Formats: sequence, structure tokens, C-alpha cells
Amino acid sequence: MRDHTPSDARRQRRPVGPPVAPVFVDPAKFPDVYALTADGDCMGAELPNGAKLGFTTAERPRRGDIVVLWFRPGRVPAGPHQARVKRLVREPPSWVSFPHQDVPGSEVEPFLAVEMTHPPRRFEIRCADLLAMHKFIGVIPPERLAWPKVPAEAVALDGRP
Repeated sequence: MRDHTPSDARRQRRPVGPPVAPVFVDPAKFPDVYALTADGDCMGAELPNGAKLGFTTAERPRRGDIVVLWFRPGRVPAGPHQARVKRLVREPPSWVSFPHQDVPGSEVEPFLAVEMTHPPRRFEIRCADLLAMHKFIGVIPPERLAWPKVPAEAVALDGRP
């Protein structure tokens, strides 16, 4: 049997109070153009960590475009952020709009596919898991940083789908 020292007791303590809920933003309320800060390097040198990224809600993304994927609460991949930035390699079907709801009883579940470059990986994502997908329009130069920004807790470039 092991002696319990004060340091053992500290390790076993649990936080007091309710858990802190993650911050979720509603992409339907975003302006036509907004900015995010890249957090990670999964898109390689094209979108370096810390870069300010501009996105538009007004233009439908096409295959080959860089996009930000806004996940529904409860569908967010492991990690601290609600959104992921990837390259779109397979568009969702033309009849899908976001937020998408699967039709109950249907055997059809629309997917889209995205990729990252560092390391090279592809992912398929159910359209029903997303609130929105917005097109990347460019890295924002430091002198233009007055664009509307989304909370930093909400987005990441982190290598996860």
C-alpha cells in the first residue's frame, strides 16, 4: 500500500464549480466578410500560424478553394475550436445548403471532402455536422486589421478534421 502525501492529494483534487462551457458562435450572424486568426500549421506555408485570414459568407466555395468549416455544437472534433480551415476537394451536392439537416428516414447522407497539407491528409465530413462553410478570400495584411473578427476560441488550423 502506498502512502498518500499532500502532493498525491493535490493531484486527485477536482475543480470546484460547474465546467466552463466552450464558446460557440453562430456563423449565420457573421457579416459578408470577416477575419480569423490561424492557429496551427496544417495548411503549411500557404496559411502560416498567426496569419489573419479573410473569409466571405457571400460566395459559395468551389472545389480547390480554402474554406472554414463551422461545426455544430456536439459535432466539433477533439480540440478547443468550433471551426477548421481546410482545402475543399469534393463539394457538397448542389442541393445542400447550410446548416443542413438530413431527411429523417432517408438513406442519403451528403458529405464533402477536405484536405490539409501538413501532414497531407484528406477527410470526409457529413454536411449535417456543419453549421456553415465559408470561402477564404485572402491573408489580411497587418494594415487592414480593422475587419470584423470572430472569437479566437472558435477556430483553429490544427491538423484535426
